[in-house]
Amino acid sequence: MSKDQPGWREQLRPRALTVQRVFQSENGKELMEMMEKQFQRGTLMGNDMNETAYAIGQFELVEYLKELRDLELKDE
Repeated sequence: MSKDQPGWREQLRPRALTVQRVFQSENGKELMEMMEKQFQRGTLMGNDMNETAYAIGQFELVEYLKELRDLELKDE
């Protein structure tokens, strides 16, 4: 989904609301901290292409969740 695509904000709204609800709780905050420490550490380079791709995927997933968590949902 791209910001160039019409209706992207409406498509993201239910996902963002769910992520925000989960990560606003104490358990959710603890989970995000654990994921950041585990999957967003130091280097993304692995011993081979597969390990590198796997590390990048983990990193990007946490970034996506953080973006949804922080998304402003006010009407524009």
